[in-house]
Amino acid sequence: MFDFNRLQNPHLPLGQGPHLCVGAALARLKLGSAFPPPFVRPEDLALAIAAEDVVYTLS
Repeated sequence: MFDFNRLQNPHLPLGQGPHLCVGAALARLKLGSAFPPPFVRPEDLALAIAAEDVVYTLS
């Protein structure tokens, strides 16, 4: 249940500064492997045709 009258809580899940969670780095590492970036650009990405032959059309 969501309580609209709840008082402000300055809680930080993984913390920062002197209150940094010792497992924060591991948690971020695991999240990074579970949810990889949606768009990764390969190094050898190139157009299949010459750049001059690309025709721009309004959609």
